[in-house]
Amino acid sequence: MPNFNPKSIKIIMIYESPPEDKRDYFYSSKNSLYVTSTIEAFKKANIPVKSVKDIVNKGVYLSVAVKEPRKGLMVDSHTIEKYSYELEKELVKFPNVKAILLMGETAIKALNLISKRIYNTAAILPGRTYKIRGRKFYFGNIRVFPS
Repeated sequence: MPNFNPKSIKIIMIYESPPEDKRDYFYSSKNSLYVTSTIEAFKKANIPVKSVKDIVNKGVYLSVAVKEPRKGLMVDSHTIEKYSYELEKELVKFPNVKAILLMGETAIKALNLISKRIYNTAAILPGRTYKIRGRKFYFGNIRVFPS
């Protein structure tokens, strides 16, 4: 993981889970599928980056909702809840976050669990992501973008 000041992070991107091989994780390899696909997504958004270090230097932190590799096609609710506490501890390390990007249903469910514990309400309305797109969602004062 590149060295950075947690106060410099303005955006957190939360993906579903890490890959089975730890060497393929964001902060483990320069050429993993996680890294190359994330760099491609930034390039498609006209944000020139060449590495995870470049992404972090732009104030973006990359994480996962579930801290173990996914077994099968979906992550079960028990596993999401179990790791939501760890994700919650991780999120509080970044005091200047302005936006959270949730990359998939598992990330949405995890943040909703945290939001219900802290704010007594879900950050994201239930429903298919394409149906709720365009609405504004918040986790406290932090803007949340489901994907």
